[in-house]
Amino acid sequence: MTDMTEKKDLTPLPEGGEELFEVPELSTETGPSAEAPEVQSEPQEPVQEKPAEVPQVAPQLPVATLPPKDLLVKDIEEILSSDLTDMYLSLPDDRKAAFRAKGEEVAQTIHVMMIQGKMQVQKVLKLIIEWLQLIPGVNKFFLEQEAKIKTDTIMERFEQETHRVDNALV
Repeated sequence: MTDMTEKKDLTPLPEGGEELFEVPELSTETGPSAEAPEVQSEPQEPVQEKPAEVPQVAPQLPVATLPPKDLLVKDIEEILSSDLTDMYLSLPDDRKAAFRAKGEEVAQTIHVMMIQGKMQVQKVLKLIIEWLQLIPGVNKFFLEQEAKIKTDTIMERFEQETHRVDNALV
């Protein structure tokens, strides 16, 4: 008699490839001489089932409990979004989400530059132009004019913020 663990056969796939798992060769012997695992017939005690484990997921915070945005970030977002309501509403839904996300990213980047005191007019202008270019069919001259106005307003706000901080330190 052969032991089931000694002989193993790799069964080929119909296309000619090999199986990724091993298939044991089964014995054809029957009767009492065939090796089979012994099964004991003991009365089994009822098994207490454990409740199914639920994977731990980070709790979702309700929108109301999220920390409020920094007032400076809100101001920057308001400056960026001023005079663009009609254009925003005319965008397709998929572009609205991308436009809004990019605008928030630009506002955060400008906010970080303000906090670090490293405002660069050309960098702010470039960020705003890249963001406004997401609007399809926008006139190049309008885009540059609008970006320049927004950059100037943001730079004024930066000056106000630095004077406010300087006065608070005195």
